[in-house]
Amino acid sequence: IEVAQLIVHPGFDELTFDNDIALLQLAAPARGLAAVELISDTALQTAGTTARTMGWGIPQVAQLQ
Repeated sequence: IEVAQLIVHPGFDELTFDNDIALLQLAAPARGLAAVELISDTALQTAGTTARTMGWGIPQVAQLQ
């Protein structure tokens, strides 16, 4: 599926990777994939709570063509 639009966090820092998050708008609906479950642990909803996240990708900023 092609990416129609990439929205990078405006505070993303390429040197420190602070705010390393982006939204991808797909050009077509993704079908046949299981949904990602959101965390349901209410203890993690408290400000200042440390949590660990995981993701995928490459450690560099890619340019959409």
